[in-house]
Amino acid sequence: MDWTHIVVGGLSAAVGAVGGLVGGTWRVARIEPNLRLELQKDMAGIENDMRDQVTNVQTHIEQKIDGEMEKFRETVSGIREKVNTVERDVIVNYISSQYFERCRLEAREDFQRIEGKLDRLLERGI
Repeated sequence: MDWTHIVVGGLSAAVGAVGGLVGGTWRVARIEPNLRLELQKDMAGIENDMRDQVTNVQTHIEQKIDGEMEKFRETVSGIREKVNTVERDVIVNYISSQYFERCRLEAREDFQRIEGKLDRLLERGI
């Protein structure tokens, strides 16, 4: 009767193992669709969060670029205004003044002297 106990115990263990596998498979098969649905919901939530973050970053970058372009525009406008002011001051204060006319006459006399010296040097044959 000892061997029958061993066989019955082995068969019982085998039947219990098969029953456990069938029961576990059944239980997992019922849980798996719920897990898949939860996973899909989590992935959709993560995708939406990432999309929102990307949109926020793009908006921030566009605002930053717009701000820097406005600063650049103001700088160029200021430089243009300064150049115009300096140009106007030069025209008003220097070009039309007697000092400028005197400098122009002196430069004309200097060029005439230089031309005369060059003519004399060329006549000598240098």
